[in-house]
Amino acid sequence: MDQMKKTIEDMANACRRASTNLDVVAFNTYLAALCDKALSSQNMAPENARDILSEPLAMIQPGVASEKYAVMGGPETFSFNTVLNAAASLKNDLIVNEIIGLMELQGLVADVYTYNARLKALQSTKMDDTAIAQSIIIIEEILASSNVKPDAYTIELALGTLAREGRIGDILSLLGNFNPVDKRKDSISDAYTTFLLALVKGGEVECARFILDTYIISQS
Repeated sequence: MDQMKKTIEDMANACRRASTNLDVVAFNTYLAALCDKALSSQNMAPENARDILSEPLAMIQPGVASEKYAVMGGPETFSFNTVLNAAASLKNDLIVNEIIGLMELQGLVADVYTYNARLKALQSTKMDDTAIAQSIIIIEEILASSNVKPDAYTIELALGTLAREGRIGDILSLLGNFNPVDKRKDSISDAYTTFLLALVKGGEVECARFILDTYIISQS
């Protein structure tokens, strides 16, 4: 890790001397390596998240990417999503919200991976009324956006909450907008199997049966 840090710093210095910019891909690669290192820590616990993620969090602060790493325009949405997923894996919703605030401050637009990380973070905590309400708000944002297309993971994360709240219309909207990249029949079938298992695991058997009848049996 130390060698990688020295390499990116040397690259940034070389870019400055040549009056050019470091490719954001190099920045993202180093950022991802730091997040992987954080997630392999022996102290993985929500209360330790800020210390564990101190370096990745420092890299996405305003001005740091351009001033320290010579990255034109600063970090991109992908950069933030990398740190978001690490924070979500560490079950620290406070840091997730902080990262979202940094994204908005720097004028970046959330994509489906951003929303997935936010839902993941909420569901890794106790799903009390507040967490459920926040999850519903996120899901409504996804459904209202013309630029965000839910993927299989979005639906897996959202189904349980929507079923518990009786929001069948939103479930139909999510499934209706589901357009998997992999169009193979087996892949699509696997996705729906994952949806059903998530619902059954959460005790939403009737909703699972409804999806089974509507989207699998009737179309087979």
